Amino acid sequence: LKKNQTVSSMKTEIADKLEGKQIIFSEPLVFDINSQNFVLVYFDGNCSKCIGETLSWLKEINTMKMTNDTDFIFLSRSIDTYEIEFYIEKMNIKLKNNQYIKADPEDLLLKKNSFLDTYKNILLINKENKIISSKDPLQSESIMEIYKEYSVNNYKSKRILRIEFLDGKLLFYY
Repeated sequence: LKKNQTVSSMKTEIADKLEGKQIIFSEPLVFDINSQNFVLVYFDGNCSKCIGETLSWLKEINTMKMTNDTDFIFLSRSIDTYEIEFYIEKMNIKLKNNQYIKADPEDLLLKKNSFLDTYKNILLINKENKIISSKDPLQSESIMEIYKEYSVNNYKSKRILRIEFLDGKLLFYY
């Protein structure tokens, strides 16, 4: 933050075209989200470059404290997560208990939210499933401050979001 600058004024400075848009989730996947806000990394799991960028991003973000306070969903636009899981193991990247990798084989998230990029999205999402930021926190200190601000006390008022993958559909429960 610049001297005498608030996170609110910083957000205005780096306006985000997707901010405030609501993400619509369709049916199913199985894991619990325990934080008020979470990060959704939606990427093309059939694109080697996209997988490589996602792995680099995951490795870098895991060095930061905010990853302890915020849940992360890595959602691959592919039939399965075999390739990314293979490289996670090969690169010796340790997933934390609040990091999940799932597949969206039918592109349900993209079909319900046509404003998303087809290759890679990094979204900070609040409890109403509205986008707080769609910018990469590793690209700018200002953006990282926004992510950190929303991860502080993230577990204080816990919400459980149950996600199930059933019959090729993505289901989110509150």
